[in-house]
Amino acid sequence: ERFEFKDPTAHNTITVDNEFFTVCKDSWECSKLSQPVNQKHNFLEKYEFVQGGHLGYMDMENGVFVNRKIIHIKPDIYIIVDEMYTGGEHEYQQYFHFNNLGKVELNGAGASYVGEKARADFYFITPDIRTEKINTRISRNYNQADANETIKVNLKRKGFASLITVIHGKAHGTTENNILIEKLPVKSNFKNIYHPESWAESLKIQVGDKTYIVIICHQEVNTPTDQTEVDGCMGFGNVIVFDKEEETEVGTVLLW
Repeated sequence: ERFEFKDPTAHNTITVDNEFFTVCKDSWECSKLSQPVNQKHNFLEKYEFVQGGHLGYMDMENGVFVNRKIIHIKPDIYIIVDEMYTGGEHEYQQYFHFNNLGKVELNGAGASYVGEKARADFYFITPDIRTEKINTRISRNYNQADANETIKVNLKRKGFASLITVIHGKAHGTTENNILIEKLPVKSNFKNIYHPESWAESLKIQVGDKTYIVIICHQEVNTPTDQTEVDGCMGFGNVIVFDKEEETEVGTVLLW
C-alpha cells in the first residue's frame, strides 16, 4: 500500500513503458531518484506559464527526456503539453487523478469531472490515443484510504511524441459547453512551408466572445529572419498566445 500511494502512477504525471522514474525501495527509501530539469516560468496579468522535466528515463534503451509545459489562460483555461524526446518507440501512460467526492466521466475524446464546488472538462487533443477510466484509491490521512477514479491516457509512438490536453474550468452547476478547440498547423512565414508536428503545434480556442491562438514549438523553428504563423497570427517565440480581439502580430511570448 505504501508503494501504491507513492509510485508515479498515483500522481498526475507521465510514465514510459509502464516503468517508474522514481522507484521505492521500502516505506521511506528509494532505489532510484530522477534528476529534475528546472525550466523557465512566466507569470503575467492575463497568462501564466510553467515548465519542467526530468532525466528519469534516460537510463533505458532509447532513453526518453520527458518535459511538461502548462499554459494558463486566465481565469479558466489550462493547456498541458507533455513532450517526450526520443529516437526510439515507446508507450506512454498519462494519469489524471480526481477528488473522490466528485464524479468522473469519459466522453469520446475527453472527460469531465463534476465536484462539489466546480466542474472541469478535459479535451484530449492528440490523435491515436486510447483513454480509460480506472479504479484507484486516494489517501489523505495516514493509514486511511478511499476509493476514487482516475483517467489514464495511452499513446504509442516512435520518435518524438506529445500529449496535449485542454482543461476548461467552470462553476458548479454549469452544464453548457461554450468552448471550441481546433488543432491547426504551424506555418513558416518566411519559407511559406508548414512545420511538422514534431517541431511545432498550435490550438485555436474559442470561448464565449474570445478567440485565442496558442503556438507551442517543440524545437527551435524560428530563425532570425522568420516567424511562425497560425490563422493569420504571426509571432517570434517558442510559446506564444494571441488574443485575436487585441492583436494578430507579436502576441504574448511566454517562452523565447
